[in-house]
Amino acid sequence: MKIGVIGTGIVGQTLAKAWAANGHEIVIGTREPGADRISEMVKACGTSASATLVDRCHAGADAVLLAVPGRNAVEIASNAGDLSGKVLMDANNPIGDDMMPFTEAGESLAELIANATGARVVKAFNTIGMGNVAKLDFDGQKAAGFVCGDDADAKSLTMGLASEIGFDAVDCGPLSAARLLEPMALMWIRLAYVEKNGPDIAFGLLRRS
Repeated sequence: MKIGVIGTGIVGQTLAKAWAANGHEIVIGTREPGADRISEMVKACGTSASATLVDRCHAGADAVLLAVPGRNAVEIASNAGDLSGKVLMDANNPIGDDMMPFTEAGESLAELIANATGARVVKAFNTIGMGNVAKLDFDGQKAAGFVCGDDADAKSLTMGLASEIGFDAVDCGPLSAARLLEPMALMWIRLAYVEKNGPDIAFGLLRRS
């Protein structure tokens, strides 16, 4: 599968490397394809990875990951070329510099991105610290990978990509459920850093047999 990755921070780097290790072709979208740090990211992903300009990284891609600062997500997605109809995995959170959500009641960042781009947006990968992606098993319990979206095929593809790198992929329903998933990121941050549990934590979904 060919996956475009918009964003070269820890989220983009971590997920790109994990998918590349599973044999997927990774195309990193950036404003500076030849920069040293981008070259290092490409190198970390292996021979199946490359970098190009943001508006070209999704050409022929089966899915695109958007992993950028939340406050800039709508603008970056809107200026990333034609994303209409693309599977766009939104891993961003609407958290401002004051560590408070900047979305209004009754809306989510995922829905704003969908409205701005016409993409088949799926919310995913936003409720866990990326340091855990390499070790998603917590004493026999997999970390939950919560996913929501309006397009069944886009959601199924995203859940597959989550499952194959070790998440317990959980279908949370339509994209409007992102209004519930996005605040979970703030709870994760609070538990990890304010309540001093540390970042080696994750949410899970317990099921009775």
